Amino acid sequence: MKNHIASAAVLLFFLYASTVFASDGGKLSTAINDFSQRLDGKIRKEGESVVYSPYSIHSALAMASVGAKGETLKEMRSVLSLTTLGDATNSAYHDLIKKLNSAPYATVLKRLKNTFRNEIETQYLGNVSKFDFGAKGGPEKAVNDYVEKKTNGMIKNMLDEVFVCQVKMMHTEEDFDWKYDSDISSQVLKMDFFGRRFALYIVLPKEHETDINSLEKALDGMGITGIFQGLANIPLRVNVPKFKIATKLDMTPILKDLGMKQAFGPSADFSGLATMVIELSPRLDKVIHQAVIEVRETGTVAAAATVGIMQVMSRPRLEQQFTADHPFLFFLRNSETGQVLFRGKFTG
Repeated sequence: MKNHIASAAVLLFFLYASTVFASDGGKLSTAINDFSQRLDGKIRKEGESVVYSPYSIHSALAMASVGAKGETLKEMRSVLSLTTLGDATNSAYHDLIKKLNSAPYATVLKRLKNTFRNEIETQYLGNVSKFDFGAKGGPEKAVNDYVEKKTNGMIKNMLDEVFVCQVKMMHTEEDFDWKYDSDISSQVLKMDFFGRRFALYIVLPKEHETDINSLEKALDGMGITGIFQGLANIPLRVNVPKFKIATKLDMTPILKDLGMKQAFGPSADFSGLATMVIELSPRLDKVIHQAVIEVRETGTVAAAATVGIMQVMSRPRLEQQFTADHPFLFFLRNSETGQVLFRGKFTG
């Protein structure tokens, strides 16, 4: 990692860096959700808990694409489902980030183009500045300290793992939005918080009829939009585990597998990002993502960070119960915009 950063001309990273407290509400949200579903097929593993923020990953790459040109830009937009939005992507993100009140952060070492800087600052509401990569502790420490600070200590050692911490079940009896979805043989529970601005959706398969892996595969074909529709508010006895999940992912092979190959190769065209010496141009070297979610009685806390490193190179009734005592999927969603901010799987 040290060698890569030392030779990098540009280091970009987007932070959804706050406790979760989203937009055109249309094409951009649809693009992120479509990217999310395709991404899930590459990330998930049988029998393992996982959490990630498709919004954080998508935003970081959209920001990097501001400096992309030609086939590199075309390929990135295709993978990010932004082909239809095209040049309107940046203004759509401007509206979304403004509503989220969580701006990205871009840091540069040298020769950043003014056009790129202006687009990041005006459309993505980002901060563009420099890190002291020569400080004690090396270049990783500068990034790790910044991410830890912006996520209130939830994410540490960004540039250096999956862990699951389960505690006791939460029990409550009150009115919740709920449904039984026969198409996926699962119950869906919506738990509102922060003044109903955000909601945690838990998708619980009917035990012994639909296991968690079958549910995930079913959603590959039908998408996730239907999960959030048709719920009814009913009295419900709810038993849900308190849990904490953290996941760190090397997104590089995953993005390549999705079709984003040129941005990582010698033919990458990021000429709109920085002014380079003759015969030199930047390319994406690594994309690293880390996310944490903690579900507890007082609410849900989640944070995520995505780092893109660029390298310079040659060119019912109360009797109805919802007891989550077996694996389930979960989605953290902005109730105002419909944007899925975090999604994951809890396997116990």
